[in-house]
Amino acid sequence: MSLDFSGGNTHKVTLTSDTTLDDIFTGTILMWLFPTDTTTDDDMYLVDKGGQTTWAVYGNFPFSINFVIGQSGTALVLTIPFANFAVFAQDKWLFLGVSFDAVGKVDADQIMVMGDTFTPADIPSGYTTQEGGSGTPDANGGSTMIVGNRSSNGRNVQGRIGYLHIIKDTNLSVDEMISRQFRDMAHADSVFRGIPGVNGTTTVPDWSGTGNDSTGITGTSVAEFYPYALHQPAPFYSYPAALAGGVPFPTRRALDGGMNLVHGGMQ
Repeated sequence: MSLDFSGGNTHKVTLTSDTTLDDIFTGTILMWLFPTDTTTDDDMYLVDKGGQTTWAVYGNFPFSINFVIGQSGTALVLTIPFANFAVFAQDKWLFLGVSFDAVGKVDADQIMVMGDTFTPADIPSGYTTQEGGSGTPDANGGSTMIVGNRSSNGRNVQGRIGYLHIIKDTNLSVDEMISRQFRDMAHADSVFRGIPGVNGTTTVPDWSGTGNDSTGITGTSVAEFYPYALHQPAPFYSYPAALAGGVPFPTRRALDGGMNLVHGGMQ
């Protein structure tokens, strides 16, 4: 199952306020989302800590998807028009990866990728903004990590969130993010990894081992989970590394016309 955020400004999931979720200035965010309204002028808050100008991944429908870390100089900003991701559409499951480094501040190290249940993730055709910014990142230890919506101005999240993985202090490469699209796993620097809604609308466990359970689940409903890809055993979604360079493909069937001769027999 997943959690369906239907638009109310209280529709959100609050992660336990542990210090491991504070000040993630270098890291990686991996998630599966299912936008249900990409035409209305809404902000789909995917995950944030301190709000849109402090530390947040959010969709500014119908225009762009964004990641921001506020800093004492200029902010770290990623802004990508939805049209620059070939797979983007509403009413489908999308894989999103964000890799960032507000410590090194190299523009090219701020990266976003997107794929879907049939298409390996890829970088966008272009960024409107891809800037590491300047100055000291804004501390956010006094804020709560929220999945969903915190807005009170009527521009609210519309869609489902089915999986979230936050890695602190390690900004994965493009290939590393893609390799986790269909078969994610724990990372030594994981600070949250879980499926909002796996226990209905009660406490959602944090698989990362840091104890950042989702306890404040309000205003949401449980929807059918989730990307079909994640239901499948790993070999079905992993073409041999020698042929694929370690990057998973959506299914061997799609690549060989229904015959799977690599592992023997038919798939």
